[in-house]
Amino acid sequence: MLKEIKDRAASGCLIGPEEDRDWLIAKVESLQDALVDLLRLFSEPGESANDTFERVAELYRLSTGHLRPGKSYPMECHVPPMADQLAAYTEWVEGLKSQATEALEESEC
Repeated sequence: MLKEIKDRAASGCLIGPEEDRDWLIAKVESLQDALVDLLRLFSEPGESANDTFERVAELYRLSTGHLRPGKSYPMECHVPPMADQLAAYTEWVEGLKSQATEALEESEC
């Protein structure tokens, strides 16, 4: 549906002025980005629970530089307390949710 709105806006079928089209396209892209980020937290078709955990753990590591709670630290590394690990992970997830909420609120006309 978002692609259809974007295509219609780009062709001029949805609204008239070019500035309005550009605004709408930007809002749709913002919503798409936020939705993609949220969907990455869930299982993909045919993906096992372990594969989902590992994929999300890698996204978290790339985004924050930290290991997801439940991952094993190398023996020579300092292991942060589990409460700190959980708090940091929760903050990351909440950040993704906040970005999606902001994108949704900004998209309202």
